[in-house]
Amino acid sequence: MRKPAKLNDTANLLKTAAGKIERREETDAMKDFMKDFVDYAKAQGSTSPEKYYTNLTTRAIWVLKNIIQI
Repeated sequence: MRKPAKLNDTANLLKTAAGKIERREETDAMKDFMKDFVDYAKAQGSTSPEKYYTNLTTRAIWVLKNIIQI
């Protein structure tokens, strides 16, 4: 079990900020991919391809938490 980060701990704050930036880059890449995929899925008959983005990001977070142990 990890201890919560102290607000005055600069190293932890920098690590958190870097993690947020990295996560934003990942989700932006997923959004770009999903724009093209949604059009394709609609053409194939999908009735709600917008939900794929939520599923994709949920699974990515699960992998990070359970396999990588962040």
